[in-house]
This record gives sequence, structure tokens and C-alpha cells, in this order.
Amino acid sequence: MLQGDVEYWREQLRESPALLQLPSDRPRPSVQSHHGSIASFTIDETLTRRIKQMCAGEGVTLFMGLLAVFQALLKRYTGTDDIPVGSPVAGRNDPDLADLIGCFVNTLVMRGDLSGNPSFRELLQRTRAAALKAFAHQALPFDHLLAKLKCERTRSYAPLFQIMFILQNAPKQVVHLPGLAIEEMELDSGLAKFDLTLEVVEQDGGLYCQFEYSSDLFDRSTIQRMGLHFQNLISSAVEHPASPISKLNILSASERKQVIFDWNTTFAEYSKKLTIVGAFADQARRTPEAIALREGVRTLTYRELDRRTDQVARALIAKGVRPEMPVGIYMRRSIDAIAALLGILKVGSPYVPLEISHPKHRVHLLITNSDCRIVLTHRALKPDLPEIDCVLLDEDMALWADESAILLPSEPVQQPAYIIFTSGSTGVPKGVVGTHRATINRLEWMYRTYPFSPQEVCCQKTALSFVDSVWEIFGPLLRGIPNIIIPEEVVIDPELLLGLLARERVTRIVLVPTLLCVLLDHAPDLGRRVPWLKLWTVSGISFRRSG
Repeated sequence: MLQGDVEYWREQLRESPALLQLPSDRPRPSVQSHHGSIASFTIDETLTRRIKQMCAGEGVTLFMGLLAVFQALLKRYTGTDDIPVGSPVAGRNDPDLADLIGCFVNTLVMRGDLSGNPSFRELLQRTRAAALKAFAHQALPFDHLLAKLKCERTRSYAPLFQIMFILQNAPKQVVHLPGLAIEEMELDSGLAKFDLTLEVVEQDGGLYCQFEYSSDLFDRSTIQRMGLHFQNLISSAVEHPASPISKLNILSASERKQVIFDWNTTFAEYSKKLTIVGAFADQARRTPEAIALREGVRTLTYRELDRRTDQVARALIAKGVRPEMPVGIYMRRSIDAIAALLGILKVGSPYVPLEISHPKHRVHLLITNSDCRIVLTHRALKPDLPEIDCVLLDEDMALWADESAILLPSEPVQQPAYIIFTSGSTGVPKGVVGTHRATINRLEWMYRTYPFSPQEVCCQKTALSFVDSVWEIFGPLLRGIPNIIIPEEVVIDPELLLGLLARERVTRIVLVPTLLCVLLDHAPDLGRRVPWLKLWTVSGISFRRSG
């Protein structure tokens, strides 16, 4: 008989996730301490009655209904369709065991299938079917199951499941002793066997609920908020059982207001007629002798950079470039590349980044699709380009070295500033146009949210074909902050990169998550290696280091 149970559970738990990772307040420790705490809440009599009525109407037990709600909540928290949850059973399904003294409790794994975004009503039936099959194969002791499945063990989390659900619906035992007043008290042992355990007890017509949680992972406030979400999800499921589970509401009224209204109150005054080159010209007038860019031992002040960009603009005008005519830039990361960007913008044209590391056919495709008729490059790189008119920054600039001022285009705020192409992983690369107004708007938000201090130093290390380069380049440049150009051979070597950041005393950086992971893996003592680096922006999420 037990062999049949073994085969059932082996098949049932095939490819079940080893770890269901809830979003936590702290990283999971390598060794569980089992330190824990509890947080309790109560579901009132009205909502309890409604969930019971719905369960009865759908032909499921209260246990199945609450388990379905809990697994739907876990899906919302984890984004995972496969939700294994442990649950204890009394082990007295044989009537002959009802009055026998002893512990027959066993643990079952209730593996929830929430794929395909089912309605809550459909989820109830899936949960019912899974629970009935589990109950029919409950005789196999849990420790025997672990041995049979040969589960890989770790000291960091429990095998097969890390979250447990318990419904206590046995009649409450009332003890009366002469001369004694007996009161039931909540006991917090300070321990937690699992990451999270939800225990529900039928009490006084309502449901008393208690979360036991790992305090290594979660703050009490996080678990209390989860309790509110559980109640909200019950209410929404009862009200809209035919709705897909993704549409059921888990947020409180105040949370919905915060998400929909408060976080979207983004109105702010900013310079709606200011262009990128206009803002740069203003800064160059304010701080003409301040360092704008540094690349190795080479530096350019704002005055020198302004003159250099004027040369680029004159060269382009001489080639027949007019406002809104796209101009390609095919160069390595350098001071010259940034001067080229500003020179293109001074003409009123958008720049089109063309990466020298990309395959030639992609470079040719981007030139064609963006309608580029001229490319800024260096002599050594020109042979890699198709037949196209070029301005060579290491040769042609001397021809346009006069001091006559460049007349900036009038109010081109809605004109395109750049055309950056998508990767093309889902088809043909598509050009995304960014305007001067949108760029200035984004930069103004950055200045308000993460203001620069006069002592700051920034760095430019992102490929021009990636939109983060826009904020890397123009963010500090339009605020008088020196920007260090980091060559590609340094960016790809974590030791060289950390050394340069430390030597230059860089204070803020833009990173993709993969590069941040590389740096953290390479230098666990990252804070000591780069003590001046205080602001990190990772794929749109910024955080400050205190102290």
C-alpha cells in the first residue's frame, strides 16, 4: 500500500520548486537560525460566513477555500504559478483510530497549480482535486517521503516546502476546574520552523489567524501587511469568484490611493523651452574653467568643450546637415564622442549611436533605418562603415577651428535629440526617439530627487546605444559636475573598474544589475573599496549608502 503512496508522491512532486522565495526584508542566511515571531489578526464573522457560504456552494471545504486564497496570495507575492505549501493532517482517517491515544499527525505537500490565470472559482476546483488526492495518499510518513525522494538538503531552507498552512477546526475544549479561572493566552516562543506558517482557527463565529514567521527574513510590519492582503483577497474572491485571480484585489483603500494617485502625482515645474545644448551653454557660461570631462590624463574644461562642439557643428553644417537630419556616431567611448554628441545637437539634429562592437550588418541596418546620411567617426574606424559621407574627428576638425559662434536652433524642444535602437531580439531593431523636452524633464526629476553636491564626481561607462548613457552624460554635464570617461577595457575588468572608481573618488554610478552582481561577487567589501561611492542607480532603481 505504501509503495503506491510513494509512486503517487514521486509523480506529484516531480520538478516541484525546491524553494518558494517570498520577497523578504533581508537576504536568506546560509544557515537557518529558526528565530521567529508571530503576528495575529481576525477575520470578522460576516466575512467568515460569506467565505463558508461560497465554499459550500462550490462543493469545497473551508480548508480548501482558505488554502486556495492563501496560494493565490503567494502567487501575487512571488509571481510563480507553482506553489507548494505544507499542511498537517490528523492521521486518523480510520475510525478505529479515533479514540486511540498517540500522535498520528503527518505532513502533506499541497502543490497549487495557478497556471493560466484561472478564475477563483476554477482555482477552488483545482485545489479540491489536489487536496483529495493528497488526503488519499496521506499514510506515507513525511520523513519516509524525504528519504524516498532523496531530496537535496540545505541548511538554508526546509525541503519540499518552506510555507505551511494550518486550519484548526476541531471543537474547542473548554476546561472547568473548581476554584480556578482559566484563560487562553497567546504564546510567542521566539521560534519559527518554516519561513512562514499561517494558522487559522475557527473561533466565536469568525476566524482567528496567526502568522508565525522567520524574523531572519521578515519584519513584523511586512507580515502584518500580508495579513491585510489575505483578508482583502478573501473579500475580493467572495465578491468576484468568476474573476481571474490576477484581477482580485489585495490592496487596502490607502494602498490603492498610494499606488494609483500619490505615486503618480508627478507634476513639477521645469524649463519647458530649454534644450540640452541650451542647458549646456548656460552651464559653460557659469563655469567656463571647471573640468567638464576627464579621460586618463586628458581633461577638457567647459570652455574647451564648448569650443570643440562648435567645431563639430561647423563641420556638419559644411557637409549640408540641417535640423532634424539624423547623424550617426561611430566611435569608442571618449571625450571626442561626447563632443560629437553635443556638436550634433547644436545643429538641431538627433544623434544615432552606432556601436563598433556590433556586427557590421547591424550597423548598416541602423544607418539605413534611421536615414543617416553622414557619420561622425575616426579615420581608423571608417573602413568598417558602408559607403557613407563621414566627418573624421581626428583629421577634419582643424578645418573648422575658427571662433565664430554657432547659432543654436530656436526652441527645438520637441525636435528629436537621439534615436536609440532596440536590440532586435524579437524582430527587426526599432528606433526609439527621445526629444529634448523629455530628456530635460527626466534630468530635472533627477536633480530634484537626487541633487548634486559641489564635491561630486560622476563617470560615463555605458554604451551610447543604451539609454542610460543619456543620464550618465548629460546629468552631470548640465550641472557643472566633472565626468570621468571609463574605457571599455576597464569596464569589463572588475578589479580595474573598482580601482579607477576609488582613485577618481567617483560619488555616483549607473549600473545594470548584472554588473552590480559581478562587482559584489568580486569584492564583498565593496563599501571599503569605493568609500566615496554613495549613490547607485540600478536599472531605474536608486539607493543611497548611509554613513
